[in-house]
Amino acid sequence: MLLRVKLALFFQKEETAITECMACREKSKQLLLLKHNLKLDPIFALAEKSAAYLLSEMANDISISTLIRHMGTNRNKLSFAFKTHYGVTPLNWIREQRMLHAAQLLTSTDQTILAISHAVGYLDSNNFSTAFRRKYQLSPVQYRQKQKSHQTKNTMQKAKV
Repeated sequence: MLLRVKLALFFQKEETAITECMACREKSKQLLLLKHNLKLDPIFALAEKSAAYLLSEMANDISISTLIRHMGTNRNKLSFAFKTHYGVTPLNWIREQRMLHAAQLLTSTDQTILAISHAVGYLDSNNFSTAFRRKYQLSPVQYRQKQKSHQTKNTMQKAKV
């Protein structure tokens, strides 16, 4: 919310510098927003940099203390940055990213559940299955079967048309 207020005030001040052409105005706003976010808002930059690091280390068991050390910040600033930018804590964010990636792997590959659990940072496939079931209300095997069945139905329907 604070970020939206800051952006609204920023654009009100910068509005006169933007041309009246709608396409040019939109492009200018996007460039100003990018410039503002990357250079003027260290909270945004911290959240983005931390998220990129977390994604690159998704397969590893990463702790908040490791992330804090790597980012050169403290727990409160990191938590504030994530809550401001993503609306959740860093741990909840990476958990969500892991589940999204696992779901994508389940539907697009034939990797084993164990291999997928390791790929998304779970050393114990039972813990992975529990977390996956909590998110999708299906076990990883059931999810894969359901997605494959939907893909087959869609393929058959397209073939009829």
